[in-house]
Amino acid sequence: MPDPRETLAHGTLTHVYTKPLSEVVGLYPRSTKTPLNENRLVRVEGLFQPQSQDPIAEGEMIVLFSEEFGVKIAQIFVAVDISGTLEWKTIQHRTGISNSQTGGPWNP
Repeated sequence: MPDPRETLAHGTLTHVYTKPLSEVVGLYPRSTKTPLNENRLVRVEGLFQPQSQDPIAEGEMIVLFSEEFGVKIAQIFVAVDISGTLEWKTIQHRTGISNSQTGGPWNP
């Protein structure tokens, strides 16, 4: 039996239900100013305690704010599962189309 989401009826997908915008949970990346390989200090009841910045789930995002040579920078990282281990990987900003298999420019 084919997937019902692939069936088109009058220009819309069938058996696919939407939620009202008020019920949708947004995507909230974590943010930090501490390098990702170090624990960050978090204030709990007036005391600072170390907290791990290891990724919790695949697809999770974190924004690292830093300053280099007087220029403020925000780097975005995403959690990727590599052989069963979650690792932070930098998101690369692209302005063109890239080949998903090589990461280089797309060449038909």
